[in-house]
Amino acid sequence: MKLIPLKQVMEMTSLGRSTIYRYISEDKFPKQVALGAKNSAWVEQEVLDWIASRIAERNLSLPCSVADEAPPISESKRKQVWEERDRIVSEFHSNDNPFI
Repeated sequence: MKLIPLKQVMEMTSLGRSTIYRYISEDKFPKQVALGAKNSAWVEQEVLDWIASRIAERNLSLPCSVADEAPPISESKRKQVWEERDRIVSEFHSNDNPFI
């Protein structure tokens, strides 16, 4: 398990600092791990899983869960999203990904 700093999270996701913290406050992004009084980091695999989930939702033509009013999805569609996410995560691990 690897912890990564905010700067790397921002590079991996292409999100800005304020967007990351807003998504965290809305329970739409992995929470950071406190390392000290003024230091924190993210679990790399949680960030990669979040990215893979966004890709899976896109690939299955689902609204992104970070959208303000994403309609509920059926259990079968949810299962498809998770299967697609798992496939993408598997590809991350099998390729020479610079973030792993």
